[in-house]
Amino acid sequence: MPDVISVLFKWWKPMLVLMAVTTLLTWAVVSFLPKEYVSVATALPASSTAADKAGIFNTTILTLYPSIGTTDDLDKIEGTARLDTLFLAVAQKAGLPKAYGLPDDEYAVYNAAMALKKNTRIGKSEFGELKIRVWDKSNERAAQLANALLQQLQVMHQHLQSQSNNLILQNLQKDYVQLAGTTSTDSMAISAVKEQLQRYAQLINEYKLMVNTNPPVLLVVEPARPALYPDRPDVVMNVVIAFFVSAVFSFLLVLAMDSRSRTA
Repeated sequence: MPDVISVLFKWWKPMLVLMAVTTLLTWAVVSFLPKEYVSVATALPASSTAADKAGIFNTTILTLYPSIGTTDDLDKIEGTARLDTLFLAVAQKAGLPKAYGLPDDEYAVYNAAMALKKNTRIGKSEFGELKIRVWDKSNERAAQLANALLQQLQVMHQHLQSQSNNLILQNLQKDYVQLAGTTSTDSMAISAVKEQLQRYAQLINEYKLMVNTNPPVLLVVEPARPALYPDRPDVVMNVVIAFFVSAVFSFLLVLAMDSRSRTA
């Protein structure tokens, strides 16, 4: 086995040249790559009782729940964030095909949505917050898209949570009309109908309030702002990695060359 010190002393110049060339070439390539900025929008889950009629109108139940939701409430939101529907909606509203310079054809919105999805990361942080990160060549557009994705998630889940209340409200109104149309000469039956109608009216008003209020699903902690400096590519990190990789490669290369020279 060759002596490592003697090999390094003998081949240090070729090693140094190879390391310098590799490092400088990496720096040049990375420096000319397009810069991308990242913007982050942060939100917390709203309490699930905000969309629950029993949790709002029953003060006993209301005191059992916190005002802010738990990390488990973010699971369904994370699942929705993986759907193409979210990115298609934002791509169309933000006019991304034109912003991305895509051909104006029937696939323009879809291609823009897929490009946006590729440059987006949505997930929970270690502190139980929802983080929406968007990379873009424009720092202002990155912030706008992150906020647009957060708003679209809000709209989608508000619509989902209001569907159940809308269905119940429609059934209550239908039953109320049918009950109000009943006729009877029995005073006890009339009294029971009036009492039932009062309960129906109270429930209808409560569900109307729920539908009209449509409480938020996400509480915005910090909207995305334009970044001051690019996030990708990381020039320093790439140059450091290239330096160490070239050092290892050049060392192995000179070991092989030295071994061949000894056996020749």
